[in-house]
Amino acid sequence: MSCLLFTLALQALRLTQAYFDCPNPRQHIIAQGNTDAMLPCSFLWRGEPSEEWKVVWQKEEDEDELVVHYQNGADQDDKQNQRFHSRTFIRKDWFGQRNATLRLSRVSSRDSGAYQCYLMGIPVGPGPMIPCCRVTLEVYQAQKEERKSFSREMYICFLVWALVSSAALLYVVIKAPGKKQTITFFLMLSFILGTLLVYFINKGHKT
Repeated sequence: MSCLLFTLALQALRLTQAYFDCPNPRQHIIAQGNTDAMLPCSFLWRGEPSEEWKVVWQKEEDEDELVVHYQNGADQDDKQNQRFHSRTFIRKDWFGQRNATLRLSRVSSRDSGAYQCYLMGIPVGPGPMIPCCRVTLEVYQAQKEERKSFSREMYICFLVWALVSSAALLYVVIKAPGKKQTITFFLMLSFILGTLLVYFINKGHKT
């Protein structure tokens, strides 16, 4: 019993003499749906080298929702929420690199929210959890953005086509007022091109 108390006392003394800091405690990350999101968390530590540390990422909306749990470089899948299983990664040498960045794979709108990174010393049993980084993740669906971009590009093409065709018709009318067949050809061509452009614009809005 005395040895255990002595070990705990030494660990507590080491923690109080060490220096710990998080340069970027709050960050906002925007990620596209169905891609990987990097939740950054770097820290400064000056003290005795030790591998007896673990990092815990939690989603703030639900404190019981443990995203990832690292201890001495090994995953603790038994404490990880099932929704995040096989979707999280932290490098094994995270403490030596002072980098506890979490990679969250295949994100969706459901993953949006605030995430908190905690560091914890583990001499014996649970130690004090040190809050380090708070990252707000915002996930957007790229399909809507692509749809808007597509319709905008088609609208610009339609305007360019209208200007060019109008200039061509005006040129024919001025230079060759007697060539009705040429004018009729340009009118038919303009009608066909306009119909095709309207079709593709409507298709872009529906897909």
